[in-house]
Amino acid sequence: AHGPSGIGGDHVVDLHQLVSFHFASGLAGALAATLLVQRKGAVRQASARAMARLRLRMDPAARVQLERLEALQRRIGEQIEAERRGGGNHDPGAVAALQTEAAELQRELGHRSAAGQAVQVPTLAQVRAALPRGGVLVEYLRWSVLLPNHKQGRSTRYAALVLRRRGAPRWFDLGDAAAIESAVEGLRSVLADPALPDVAAAADALGGLLLKPLESAIAGARHLVVAPDGALNLVPFGLLGTPMLGWRGRLSLCAAGSELLEGDVDGPAPGPAVAFVDPDFDHGAAVPGAAGYSALPASRAEAEALRALAPDARVLSGALASTAALRAVQRPALLHVATHGHFEPPDALLPLWTSSIVPVDEGLMVLHNASPSVHDDVLWHAALALAGANAGPAGVVSAAELAQLDLRGTELVVLSACDTGLGRATPGSEFAGLRRAFAIAGARSQLTSLWAVDDEACVALMQAFYDALGKGAARVDALRQAQDQLRRRPRWAHPNHWGAFVLWGDAGPLPPSMQPAAA
Repeated sequence: AHGPSGIGGDHVVDLHQLVSFHFASGLAGALAATLLVQRKGAVRQASARAMARLRLRMDPAARVQLERLEALQRRIGEQIEAERRGGGNHDPGAVAALQTEAAELQRELGHRSAAGQAVQVPTLAQVRAALPRGGVLVEYLRWSVLLPNHKQGRSTRYAALVLRRRGAPRWFDLGDAAAIESAVEGLRSVLADPALPDVAAAADALGGLLLKPLESAIAGARHLVVAPDGALNLVPFGLLGTPMLGWRGRLSLCAAGSELLEGDVDGPAPGPAVAFVDPDFDHGAAVPGAAGYSALPASRAEAEALRALAPDARVLSGALASTAALRAVQRPALLHVATHGHFEPPDALLPLWTSSIVPVDEGLMVLHNASPSVHDDVLWHAALALAGANAGPAGVVSAAELAQLDLRGTELVVLSACDTGLGRATPGSEFAGLRRAFAIAGARSQLTSLWAVDDEACVALMQAFYDALGKGAARVDALRQAQDQLRRRPRWAHPNHWGAFVLWGDAGPLPPSMQPAAA
């Protein structure tokens, strides 16, 4: 059996059983920690490695298959987007046929990339050694209590694993998942409205659940690396606690602790930075604004800020900031996308059924096969709007398609758009969204937003962020400096204006080759 993300269902059960046993007995803590770092994030990392290997050994036949797969995914994405908009021509059978063909191509490409490759399983010692100097890993887990005579799914909780370079791994049972997720929603609701003043109380309440139990284990950390799980992927961890966690020391996020082991990729050096700003959403639209995407003229200033860091950056705006242009991007040193992003969780749908007839002896046998609906893949429901988005589905590109980009060697993807950090985690699955798609494509770090941000505040933050990067600041420090600049200004003091942006992946400085002095 497989969970929605492709993780073996039995593997999830094994992990949850072992965590349950540890909390019940106090035993096997190191074994449970090892299993967690091996399992969490495994699907994303396997997908990323497979794409990287495939591109390294791309022969003409594989290239044709990959181009065919990308074309199929584009058609699937457009059909799903048309259905989301209320189009009346949706044909489930046509989507099922496209899905079946795409799945077969993915299997064939997977066999090509896996040929002769040994599976590399991370160890606890490797993850410890990969921690930054003075670093502490906090790996969260949403888990179901699985013990003898305990009904599966009756109790779902959050746990935290704290790992330092030395010392035994420490586990903490943080409590009921529903209570924690209610506190997450409470904080997000007050952050969504800059007129609401009680952010500190909501942040302290959630910090009391997620951080206070760990205080003794994370004390003295100079760099806290947080790997969220479930709804915690939507938490601005830097705002939690008093003083705020992001101002006690360095704070960065990763999908899983094993992500710390990802190193440099083979291949040629990346190309110049690329920026997509102020797309012409009405390009080709009979009715301006028909799909609700409003112009973003202020985002052009973000491109100018980027050019201060990367003078040779290629900037695409208006009708040129299209889905076709984004799909054609290959290995830029930095990718900046300033546009609207959205995530709309799919409804739970029944599997798609396909039938085939095969001869058996002197008769015929009808075989029915159920495959998960493409609608259940969350990557199809997170998307970016680009030129022509108000004209039709072709102006929108899904996270599933973005995962096919070649971003090997891309140091940073900046998504200065509304809700670009959103996604969903279902039981047994990994958090999915735009950030995961760009990570699969190969980007070493991503800066995303957790809610809609005022245009002027977003531009000011991006200008400060790129300025700090250009002066050699680490990515995590550049973000904090930019946030500091905004929060000291009375008009933007509320964290709604600066707290939405979170950094995932590599937290260090950009390579010297990307510094203005080296250009």
